[in-house]
Amino acid sequence: MTKVRGGILVGCVWLATTTALAAQTAPRVGADSLGGESWLARRLNGQAQVFSEAYGISGAPRRRPGGTWRFMASPRVRLLGGTEVGLDLLLSSEGNSARQNINQVAFEPDWGWGQLHLGGFARDYSPYTMQGLRIRGAGLDISRWGIRGSLQGGRSAALVTTPDGPQFRRQVIAGAFGVGREGERSIDLRVVRAQDALVADDVFLLDTLGLDTLPADLRPQQRSRPQENVVASVASTWRLLQRRLSLRGEVAGALLTRDLTSPAVDADSSDAGGLTTLRTSSSGDAAWNLDAQWQGRSFALRGGVESIGAGFTSLGLAYLINDRRSWHAGGDLRLGGGRAVLQGRVQRQLNNVSGQRSSTTTREVLTGNATFRLPADFSASFVALLATAGNRETNDTLLVDNATSTLSATLARAWTLGGRSANASLAWSLQSTEDKNPIRLTPAVQVQTANLALALPLASWLSVAPAVSAVLPSDGVDGENVLGSLRLTVNGLRAMTASANASQTFVSARAVTSAGVQWGWELPGDIQFSLQGRYMRFGALGLRPGFSERFLTTTLARSF
Repeated sequence: MTKVRGGILVGCVWLATTTALAAQTAPRVGADSLGGESWLARRLNGQAQVFSEAYGISGAPRRRPGGTWRFMASPRVRLLGGTEVGLDLLLSSEGNSARQNINQVAFEPDWGWGQLHLGGFARDYSPYTMQGLRIRGAGLDISRWGIRGSLQGGRSAALVTTPDGPQFRRQVIAGAFGVGREGERSIDLRVVRAQDALVADDVFLLDTLGLDTLPADLRPQQRSRPQENVVASVASTWRLLQRRLSLRGEVAGALLTRDLTSPAVDADSSDAGGLTTLRTSSSGDAAWNLDAQWQGRSFALRGGVESIGAGFTSLGLAYLINDRRSWHAGGDLRLGGGRAVLQGRVQRQLNNVSGQRSSTTTREVLTGNATFRLPADFSASFVALLATAGNRETNDTLLVDNATSTLSATLARAWTLGGRSANASLAWSLQSTEDKNPIRLTPAVQVQTANLALALPLASWLSVAPAVSAVLPSDGVDGENVLGSLRLTVNGLRAMTASANASQTFVSARAVTSAGVQWGWELPGDIQFSLQGRYMRFGALGLRPGFSERFLTTTLARSF
């Protein structure tokens, strides 16, 4: 209840603020009426939104909180000399200490050739150094006279994945320096260093390996240890031959110390350039990629290679899959002035880069598609995909041998009905999958589906969008399913909109019936109000009983 009251309070404050801003945009009586908007109204822009959700369930335990709210704001103020000051704010009732506190506040002034970051922000560098990681601290970016520089530092906002293990304070500092025009001819150097504090934020606990079937005192355990990581990379981009040829690549090296409390190695060689101290738990590896593209008048060719070592790790990345080497090639061809477009791509990826496993898993993906513009405003498209994965493992448990293929075709037409836009589409697809592993043997299964969708304006205030999807008789599939949905959209006075929809689907062989309504209204002060209700009924499946869920959400949003 306290969180709900907090959300209501935030919403009231926000409404008062937006109303005041709306009043400033109105012409003032007297001399100012000739001058138009106030100084603040002319230079203030951005967005603000208040979201709330109520949740209910019958027939099953509650799967989420009964009430949640979020407040988001990103105002920007243009000052003298082209300087722009921004603030990013996110407050929510959904964060907690066991998962992640998602509240965010960021102050980011921008003055044309530079930008300052204060608070919680994410500044990406490259896929091997810094990307997708939000930190709480400060940063500075500058770009002038063909030279770029960036420096950021602070505490990583991400927590240790296990809620019952120790959480170490992780400090991250990163910098980048580049010369040349980005995307044309440039070279960039990037360095990231992340280090955990030696003392955990809470009582040092042991995190399990997830064997929940064993008693807690019998589960095998491992200790989460403080880590340190240094990553450096050099990247470059070149566009040559009147920009028809494009070359892009990056090479990076990473050094990871998995336990800062482990002993240092030989003192004569323990200093790695002054950035870190080599220890018995330290290891390093490299990653690199190279991409090339040729752009012709009616065709384009592209290809690339990438290798990421098994020991390459960057704590500045939110997500990375290492121990892989891959290459890809493809192109497109345009015929008849663009009336026909043909595209294709092939990709091959292998793991076991260092040869440390008994076998190597190879994954291949081939895709091709064709698009045609036909007479009478018709268009047709065809897509084909084949994906395989396999290895030469003699152990049945570790053997990988599976394949998936997809064929699809779509015919669509757009036209004008009563001065309004209408469209129709008919689609067909065939999906096949097979797993030849003797333990989890899955015979070839084929699924055919057909879809028909229409969007028709019935009047100036009403439009209808019916759709039907059918699962056709196929090998390995028992029975047929016909699924349908219907959506009505109503446009009323003063920018009022309303819509309703209903559908019948199947999720993991369980029937799911859903229905929803949405209503929107433009309030005074250019505030957009939205009310949405949604009902879902999950049918019974075997011993699992049926249950229903209900959602009611409201949104207040304003752009200024």
